[in-house]
Amino acid sequence: ENMISCLTAKPDKVIFLGDLEQMNKAIPTYEKFLQSKHYKTKIEPRKINRNDLKSIVQTLTDIIKTEKDCIFDITGGEDLVILGCGIVFAAYREKYPFKMQRFDLEKGTIIDCDCDNEVSFKGAFTVTVEEMISLLMRIHDCNEAKAKTLLKTNTYHIYTAFDKRAFTA
Repeated sequence: ENMISCLTAKPDKVIFLGDLEQMNKAIPTYEKFLQSKHYKTKIEPRKINRNDLKSIVQTLTDIIKTEKDCIFDITGGEDLVILGCGIVFAAYREKYPFKMQRFDLEKGTIIDCDCDNEVSFKGAFTVTVEEMISLLMRIHDCNEAKAKTLLKTNTYHIYTAFDKRAFTA
């Protein structure tokens, strides 16, 4: 889920929010994956306390004030972070325009969440089941069988939105 916006919007920079230790472990894998796709996206981690709405709102506000053409992708986000996005959107959408969207994994489409009837990407992008398994193996430091189980039981279920093939472990 963390890579969907990277693959569709092809941004110059992506900011991940969360636990720094966890993000710093995953970022090299994401960077390597993006490089294999010939993307030049810089990934920047920002620490947030996922249980502190005030600090979440402050971090999101800082981002929209300093980053141009910002898109908040709330795909798979945690409740307080999504709530924080809504608060920031309601408070600042006129002064600091930014987009808010989420990805429907089952349909393979982006859903507009900022009520402007526009999305950052229309069409298909490619990530194969094999690439997803490889990413999961590196991120979760697990073998192929465990990655396949994660792929089937996590949010990557049913048919992958990435290549529309039925996945069988």
